[in-house]
Amino acid sequence: MGNKAMSAGQFLKQANQLKRAGRLDEAIALYHQAIEINPNFAWLHSNLGDALAQQNYFDEAVACFNQALEISSGTAFFYYQLSEAFGKQNKFNQALIYFDTLIKTHTNLEKLNLYTKGLNSNYFSQKKIKKSELWNALKFAIILEQRGEIKEAANLYKKIIEDSPYQYFEIYNKRGKLLLEMGERKWAVNNFEKAVFLNPNSAEYYLNLAEAVNRWSLSVKYYRTAVKLNPVALKKYYDTIKPNNSEEIKVKNPVFVVGCGHSGTSIMLALLGSHPSFYPIPYESAIFLHNLRKIEETMQNWDEECLAAGKSRWVEKTPPHIFQIGKFLKIRPQSRFILMLRDGRDVVCSLKDRPDSGYDKFWERLDRWIYDNLAGLLYWDDPRVKVVKYEDLVTNPEATLRNILHFLDEKYDDKILKFHQTERRWYSSEIIKPEKINSITEHKQYRNWQINQPLFDGRGRWKEEMTEGEKVIFKKKAQKYLLEFGYVEDDNW
Repeated sequence: MGNKAMSAGQFLKQANQLKRAGRLDEAIALYHQAIEINPNFAWLHSNLGDALAQQNYFDEAVACFNQALEISSGTAFFYYQLSEAFGKQNKFNQALIYFDTLIKTHTNLEKLNLYTKGLNSNYFSQKKIKKSELWNALKFAIILEQRGEIKEAANLYKKIIEDSPYQYFEIYNKRGKLLLEMGERKWAVNNFEKAVFLNPNSAEYYLNLAEAVNRWSLSVKYYRTAVKLNPVALKKYYDTIKPNNSEEIKVKNPVFVVGCGHSGTSIMLALLGSHPSFYPIPYESAIFLHNLRKIEETMQNWDEECLAAGKSRWVEKTPPHIFQIGKFLKIRPQSRFILMLRDGRDVVCSLKDRPDSGYDKFWERLDRWIYDNLAGLLYWDDPRVKVVKYEDLVTNPEATLRNILHFLDEKYDDKILKFHQTERRWYSSEIIKPEKINSITEHKQYRNWQINQPLFDGRGRWKEEMTEGEKVIFKKKAQKYLLEFGYVEDDNW
């Protein structure tokens, strides 16, 4: 074994000398011989790839660099070689992926600067960037990001976009993230939209759009699209947020009630809000539309309100926060989540009553149930999340609530089932059931009436309301989720 390794080393030494002398064909032949002797030596594949790249055999070079990475995934230089191989072909979307990985691997900025040696902002800003210089400009923009020179990096990305004869979705995406960080939300959205247009299959780009837009309906639409493309991407998206374990947080263990709308979230808020320990936030805050700083400020305000009311914890309910579980667990790591789940057949029938747009068609209502719940499913195994079925709540309320309060480390109190005896005007100033629901105002009035009534059993309405055609659509798109969530045993319904 030692002789073989030495022989491979000798071939490598000779091949490197030939490569430096420009005798690439001879060098490549020796690299191949060395690899036959020792195929698990990563640097043999790396050097072979370098020689092939010098001859513009980029596909073969990329295969060699990937083989080197497979053998030694922690070697940063191999990521650099891959980024260069794609960059020299103007395949910047792929090149940026590997250069970004290199950045994450190399935390030493001085070493990173070696990859853009001799470059500066003035070099690119004072003239049109040539096609041959685009890759160097992109690398330098990334280095500027790492230095914290956000505005300069964003400006350089803009110039690259203007001077490039091509459009690259990842450049728009990178510039959008910088603009969002700078507070330029409108222009961030513009760049993310262009990234999505050029690459409509990226869950990350839709998540960026969801975070950037300032409209409830658009944001949840983009979250659902991202989950539809790749549910796991949602969970990974918030991994970069540093957990806030500050001792200065006054309410460390708040409660969030989340779930697909029309699954019992409002009733759960009313129930928990009747417990002596909890201060209910009496409106849907939609803080998912804000940046991290604003979210933290809002939660701090809730801390103050909660303690001023003589309560120890606050509880907040906004159904689309089911897409924010990962983010909120970073902002308040000791938070608890009550994730409401309801039979999708009843949910789509209930959503039909909504007067706002977006749920006129059956498949739109069904998509909401599917993708909202798939977003929550990612966290079912997290010990800080408890899934509560609406059906369990209405059929066995006391046992279900005792179980919930045990999860929340709180004692059961009979007051919570008497929640309807305390008037609440959370969604409307009147506690009157409207005759018809033809407007948002009437819908809010109806919701407010509901939380002032005793617990109501709303199971099984689909049996009367769902058409045979709708059943066919539901079974085709969502039968597997009814099975997974334990609502049916087969499709004979």
